[in-house]
Amino acid sequence: VRQGPDYFENKRRFANWTPFAKRLRNIVSNRVPLFVLQSFSDNMLVELRHLGEASRFDAVWVERAIGAEMASRAGFRRFVTDLDSVEAVNIWRNLKATSFYWSKGIHVAEAAKTWWYERGLAGRFGPVVVCKEDDRRRFGRRSDRVFVVPNGVGELPLVDSAKEVTGRMLFIGDMNYEPNIEAVAYFHREILPVVRALVPDAHLVVVGRGHSEQVAALADNRTLIYAGEAADLEAYCDESAVFVVPIRLGG
Repeated sequence: VRQGPDYFENKRRFANWTPFAKRLRNIVSNRVPLFVLQSFSDNMLVELRHLGEASRFDAVWVERAIGAEMASRAGFRRFVTDLDSVEAVNIWRNLKATSFYWSKGIHVAEAAKTWWYERGLAGRFGPVVVCKEDDRRRFGRRSDRVFVVPNGVGELPLVDSAKEVTGRMLFIGDMNYEPNIEAVAYFHREILPVVRALVPDAHLVVVGRGHSEQVAALADNRTLIYAGEAADLEAYCDESAVFVVPIRLGG
């Protein structure tokens, strides 16, 4: 189902530049946090209602809190909610990684509201699935309704050290995902100069689907090589001495 104009209207309505009074009023008067309101779509809700009226389902699986909220409003009573990322954790990490700004207090309040909202998902909608045990424990007394399904990763063969390129470090990640973009920029700015002072040949290769102009601007083919999407990662793994994961944001 495509997101209709109402989706983009909500994006504008609840964007960061929304007047302070309106944002504060939303925190106090609406139990649904900002990250859900930003993605809510009336068009999607209509489609879900039509789907529920036309068919009977033995099992329903929805993704993220927005999926749970919309499925509930569309009339689905029991379903499994897949929280591939706990949004409250993402918000807190973002706040910790940023310096002071005047509206930071409102974002701290939004993070607290998001934390309580997500903790209540297991009690309101049914079972919840998360990626790791740490996320399950965040649900407190409702954690008995939360189940861990770890992320699956295809097994790669052992690297061929004979193909290793001196000083090569590898980062693999989706370049449409902001935490990955921030990770590469942070590593290039803060960590790579320190490493190169000790190992002059050190350089970073970035591999992943999508395209980031910010990462592309850093690529000089000397300190950073932006390889883009790769159908086969084996060669990149063979050529790399170190795999780096400088993730500071995200879940």
